[in-house]
Amino acid sequence: MKRKIFKVAAAAVMALVCLTGCSAGFSSRSAIQAAKKCKMFELPDLDRYYIGDRGRSDNERFYYISKDKDEAAYMFGSVLPSFTNGGGVNEVAIFEEYKQETEEHRMLQTHIDFLTFEDEEKAQKEYDRVSQGINSYSSMTADEKSGVTYKIGYEGFENRGYEETGSVPEMFFGIYINGNKLVFIHGNYDKACKNDVVETFCKNLGIVSPYTLKET
Repeated sequence: MKRKIFKVAAAAVMALVCLTGCSAGFSSRSAIQAAKKCKMFELPDLDRYYIGDRGRSDNERFYYISKDKDEAAYMFGSVLPSFTNGGGVNEVAIFEEYKQETEEHRMLQTHIDFLTFEDEEKAQKEYDRVSQGINSYSSMTADEKSGVTYKIGYEGFENRGYEETGSVPEMFFGIYINGNKLVFIHGNYDKACKNDVVETFCKNLGIVSPYTLKET
């Protein structure tokens, strides 16, 4: 009897621990946990995002989550440049970092968008549309891990109209889908600079990191 009571108590403790600290896998909750680990500042409203967009500081980390479905639709159609319309999205969460690295004063940027759609069909439609752009890159990987389908691509200097001076890093793009949830990660890739934001988010979400893939 005592052993049974102990097992029940232990199970209750484990459940409580997971509710408060365990990763929820491929979910917006996991993304928010990653943002907190990276000491990102949560913006109080969308106006702060637009005000900040006029001139980012050298070292800035922040995130914002749509307050309701109407705001999610607005963000989907206007804030996120990679997406075209606001139909069928329930929640949008954006996570961004602007970080000055190296003596050349170049700015490394990271953008992570987590979108929850009304159904899997709408999520798949956006995944297919956005991933078409990744298909055209000279370096692209498509695969699946733990139920998450993804495409990751890298765009070099020559594809963006820059001369390869060493002062302009490559761009990386990654899009991931599982059910009605979609994640889009893009930013600068510089092998000389560690991107702990990308690594932390990818670890929390259980997905392949564009940085880790590039280095393998």
